[in-house]
Amino acid sequence: MPKSTNPSSSPPTWQGELLLACRKCQKKLKGHDKLRPLEKLKRTVKQLNKTHPGHPLHLVNVPCMDVCPKLGVTVCLPQRSPLRLYILRSEQDLEHLYSGVEAEHPAGKAEKNPASDLSPNARVPRSSAKRMGGK
Repeated sequence: MPKSTNPSSSPPTWQGELLLACRKCQKKLKGHDKLRPLEKLKRTVKQLNKTHPGHPLHLVNVPCMDVCPKLGVTVCLPQRSPLRLYILRSEQDLEHLYSGVEAEHPAGKAEKNPASDLSPNARVPRSSAKRMGGK
């Protein structure tokens, strides 16, 4: 009997909203004492889940998202806005995600400029810069 080509599915093993975080960004924060909550983001999220039981987040570390901000962590909330990346620069930015207030921009349609959510000192990958008309 041939195997079915349809993948099987199962419910998620976690509670709450999925938060994807760049593992490389977190590694780059080693040695910055003020940014320790972002370096140890999984631990910070678990602690904040205890203080915000009505809106838990589940963190999954993912490979580099090619945004690479200085002194920040790139994250994505696929349920809220799958086409938008956020840059966390402090524990307060993470608190804003818990309260439903997005760090810099309200939820909506993604803009054509992939660097629209970046702070001024974030680095844009060269391939994106070329498409945007940069050098």
